[in-house]
Amino acid sequence: MLWENATIYLAIALYLLGLGLLLARRVRPARYALSIALLPALVLLAVYVYAFLSDDFSFDAVYQSSSSGMPIPYKLSASWTSAGGSLLLLVVMMGAGLLVHEALSLRRRDQGRVTSLIVSFLIFYFLIAVVMVDPFGQLAPTPANGLGLTPSLQSYWALIHPPSVFAAYVAVLFAYCGVLSARLSKGGPRLGDARLLTGSWILLGLGIVLGGAWAYQTLGWGGYWSWDPIETSALIPWLALSAVLFARRRGDLNAELFGLTFATSALLLISYVARGSAVTSLHSYGDLATGIPFILLCLFPVFFSAATVLRARAAGPPSLALPKGEFYLLEFWCLTLLAVANMVLLLLEVFAGDFGAMFPPNPLVHNYVSFPFVLALATLLTVESASRRPSMRHAVVLGPALLAAGAALWFSGVVTASPYLAVGLPFLLALAAGGTLGVAGTLAAGRRRDERRGGRVPWGSVVRYLTVLGIALMLLGVFVSDSMRTMASEDLAVGESVTVGGTTLTVLEISISPGQGSVDMPGHGIVPQTIDTRVTYSIGGQPGTSETTLEYFPVLDEFFALPSVYSSWNQDVYVVANATASVDRATSSVFQNGTSAAPAQVGISVQTIPGIGLVWVGAALLLVVNLYFVARRRPYPTSEAVAEGDRPASGDGTPGPG
Repeated sequence: MLWENATIYLAIALYLLGLGLLLARRVRPARYALSIALLPALVLLAVYVYAFLSDDFSFDAVYQSSSSGMPIPYKLSASWTSAGGSLLLLVVMMGAGLLVHEALSLRRRDQGRVTSLIVSFLIFYFLIAVVMVDPFGQLAPTPANGLGLTPSLQSYWALIHPPSVFAAYVAVLFAYCGVLSARLSKGGPRLGDARLLTGSWILLGLGIVLGGAWAYQTLGWGGYWSWDPIETSALIPWLALSAVLFARRRGDLNAELFGLTFATSALLLISYVARGSAVTSLHSYGDLATGIPFILLCLFPVFFSAATVLRARAAGPPSLALPKGEFYLLEFWCLTLLAVANMVLLLLEVFAGDFGAMFPPNPLVHNYVSFPFVLALATLLTVESASRRPSMRHAVVLGPALLAAGAALWFSGVVTASPYLAVGLPFLLALAAGGTLGVAGTLAAGRRRDERRGGRVPWGSVVRYLTVLGIALMLLGVFVSDSMRTMASEDLAVGESVTVGGTTLTVLEISISPGQGSVDMPGHGIVPQTIDTRVTYSIGGQPGTSETTLEYFPVLDEFFALPSVYSSWNQDVYVVANATASVDRATSSVFQNGTSAAPAQVGISVQTIPGIGLVWVGAALLLVVNLYFVARRRPYPTSEAVAEGDRPASGDGTPGPG
C-alpha cells in the first residue's frame, strides 16, 4: 500500500508541475511533464485491475466487490465500477487524451495551451479524489473470499458501457477545450473542431443507448429508461451537444460556447450524483467520502468560459445568413430549454433532501415537462426538412394542425393507449415524412445538378435528413412501447399458463440449485454466491422452450431477476420470475443443505412490448449516419450555402443533426 500511495502522489506532483509550467508559459517543458505523468497513473490502474483478476482479497475494494468464483470478465468490470476504479479509469483516459494532445502540440509554440491547462487541472482534481477514496486500502487478516459483485453489475454489458461513457466524457471535455481555444485564437474567434464535437456527441449517445440496452436485458423491469438520476444527468449534456450542432450550422459562436459550457458542467455533475449525493440511483455502486468538491467542480466550466469571454475578442453575428437560420436558432433553444427543464428537476431530486424536502425521481414529471419541447422540436424539424425555403408561417400552421389531429385521435377513441401516444403520433409521423422528403429531395436535386453542371450530391444534407428520420423512428418507438405495453403477473405451478396481449406462456419446469461461484459471507463462512431458481417455459405458437432465472444472493439477502426476452418483428415478450413463499422455503433448504429443490409455484410476470425495435433502429440510424461527419477530412460548406452560391458559415463545415 505504501508504494501505491507514493505512486499516486508522484502522479499528482507531475500534473501539478505541468500546471505550474503552463502558468509560467514554459510550454515545452510542461508538455513533457504532462506526457510523463500518464505513466504512474497507468501503473496504478494496472495494479488495481490485476488485484481483481488475481483475487487479492487483501485489498478492501476487491473484498467488497468481487469473489473467487466470478468469471474473469465480471472481475474486470468490477474493477472499474467501484468508486476508486472508476476514478482511476477516468484519470487514465483523460491522461491518454492529454498525451496525444501534447504530442501533437509540441511543434506549436502556444497552441492548445488552454486545453493543456484545463485537462491537467481536472486530472489533478480527480487524483485528489482518488486519495480521498483510498482504492488501495488493505485488510488484515486477508479474507478467504470476497462479498461478490452487485447483482445488476454481473453482466457483460458492464465491460462495454462504462468505458464507452468515460470515453464520451473525455471527448466532450476536449471538444469544450477546443472551443475555448478557438475563441482565443490569434486569427480571431472561430468555431471549434467539428469532427471532435460530432464524435463526442456520437460517443455520448452510444453510451446512453448501450446503458438502455443493458437496463432492458438485466434489470427486469421491462424498460430501457426510467429517468434515473444518472440517466438524466447523461441525457442533459447530450441534448446540449445536440443543440450546439444546430448552433454550428448557423455559425453562432456564442451559442456554441454556451451549449458546450452547459454540457460540460452537466457531465461533471454526474461525478457528484453518482458518487457523492444521497439520491437513490441504480448507478450508486460506490460512494465518495464527500460530494462538496464535486459540486464545486461543476462550476469550473462556467468560470473558464467567463474568463475566456473576457479575454477573447467579441464574437460577432453569424457569418452566414442561411435560409433556415431562424429554424436552427429555434431548434437550438428548444433543445437547450428541454435540457434546462430536466436539469431543474434533477437538481431538485439531488439537493431537495439536503433542505429537509422530499423530491424523489418521478418519470411522469419528467415526461410532462419534456413532452411540449419534443412536440415543438418535431414541428420545427418537420418544416425545415420538408421545405427548401421554410417559413415560420408553415410551423405556426402545422403545429396546431398536428395538435388538433392528435386530440381528435384521442377523443374519438381511435388511439386509446395513452394521450401521449394519441397527441404525439401525428407529430412523429409528420417528422418521419419530413426526413424522408428531405432525403428524397436532396438526392433528386443532387442528380439534377450533376446532369447540368457536373456537381455532386450534398451527402452532408442527406445525412442530416436521415438523422431526422432516425429521431422520428426512435421517438415513435418510445411512445408506442411505453403506451401500448400489456402486463400480467401470476403465481404458476408446472403446467399452468398465463395469457397477456394475445400471448400465452406455459410453465414447463421449476428447479432451484446452488449457482456457480462462492463468497465469504460474514457469520457463515464460504457459501454459494447465488441460489438460482430456473423456470423453463414455452410461448404459444413459438417453437422450442425458453428459460428465465431468479437469483438469490445470500450476502445481500435479496432476490434478483434475470429476465428473458423473446423478440419478434413487431413486439418483445418480456418474462421475469418472482419469489413466492414456496420459492423462499426451497431457497432456504438449498442454502442450508446444498441440494436441489423444486418449489410448488413461482411468480411469473409477462409483458408484451410492441414497437420497441423502433427505439434501437432509430437510435442506431441516428448515430451511425453521423459518422460521416467524423470521417470527412476536408472542409465543406453547408448544403444551403452550396445551393445559394454563398460562402460557408465556418472553415470546417457545420455538421450535426437536423
